[in-house]
Amino acid sequence: MTTVTTRMQHLRLPQTKAALLCPLRLQTQAALLCPLRSPSLSTVTVCSEAERCFRRLKVAQPPSCLKFAETVMLCVTENVMSRRQPIFPELHDHMFDTTPEDNHIIHLVKVVAQEYVKIRLYHWGKQYTSEIAGAKVRKNLSKLILFKHQ
Repeated sequence: MTTVTTRMQHLRLPQTKAALLCPLRLQTQAALLCPLRSPSLSTVTVCSEAERCFRRLKVAQPPSCLKFAETVMLCVTENVMSRRQPIFPELHDHMFDTTPEDNHIIHLVKVVAQEYVKIRLYHWGKQYTSEIAGAKVRKNLSKLILFKHQ
């Protein structure tokens, strides 16, 4: 508790009870070791479109098939780039300085979608594995009884 108070005095942050109970706020204001920043509106748009495409394509084919992540990424890129409102508006003027193959906006959309799909596939894999494995008897009843040769 003293290190938090010392850091707060050093950073001239208010020493209210709410400030002590909110380490995320302290971390974002102080930018300590790993600064947490809220994503831009464009990044949130790409992630929400990636979730929409992931759910839609998951019905058609299982996420465990080959090229699923690439298919979702291409679907997201097509849907986001065909919208009327510009994505990453701070790069809009810069978009015309480069060739279509080297367009930074398309590259950003693909990278954000790819990272989101990678995280989403990891989460789906965990859910799928837990559905197949069923309840963990050994984990829940480890002190009482062992069933099913676990």
